[in-house]
Amino acid sequence: MTTLKFNKSLSTKRLCKDAGIIFRRLADTGNEPRYQGSVNKNGADLINSIYGYCASLNISFSDEHPMIGFKPLASDSGVMLVFGATNLFKSLNLVTGKYYNLEKIGEYAVIDSDEHN
Repeated sequence: MTTLKFNKSLSTKRLCKDAGIIFRRLADTGNEPRYQGSVNKNGADLINSIYGYCASLNISFSDEHPMIGFKPLASDSGVMLVFGATNLFKSLNLVTGKYYNLEKIGEYAVIDSDEHN
């Protein structure tokens, strides 16, 4: 077998330094549209700073305001840092492909679903 040679590499052109969450639309299955959210590395660090170690997240939202709360849990009874977001899209005004700034408020890390307006 010959030695492998590499002369190119991929690098990101978009650098996101702030803690954030991004949403994407998943492949069509013929039913309703499905969405997924993921927390970036700085967002994971922020969430872990609230609790110390985050095994999973409790994601909370309300009909009364556009804020979404991410509360770290020590157990694995919640969702992970990549999570299904279809119910959030049904209830809130979210946009795919945009980073939402994640900030710490009390025991929650929160984003504003109307941030893009």
